[in-house]
Amino acid sequence: EGNTAKYITRTKAVKYLQVSLQDFRRLCILKGVYPRDPKKKYKGNHKTYYKIDRLIRERLSHEWQAYISRTHSLRKTYIGVKGIYYQADVQGQKITWLTPHALQQVLSDEVDLK
Repeated sequence: EGNTAKYITRTKAVKYLQVSLQDFRRLCILKGVYPRDPKKKYKGNHKTYYKIDRLIRERLSHEWQAYISRTHSLRKTYIGVKGIYYQADVQGQKITWLTPHALQQVLSDEVDLK
């Protein structure tokens, strides 16, 4: 199916994310995801497709953090160079994951870095 297999229609995206059309439009503007046509469309197919991988990943991440918080399963944390390491006990399994630091260094224009 080529490039068109990578994209889904707006209607499918709204159903998949389980949000209203108004919220979907806000999410698209907020996250910078804009509709675009695939390079090679099927003939006679005049639909616009959305790529929502980033939205799904962020939503899944927030749901995971909410689950860990609600179940009080967080056991250890460590702040390292790469980011923040977490360890949780979920249904008897130890799960460790890393999240990058949220704050990044802002370089001033006044400083010459050469």
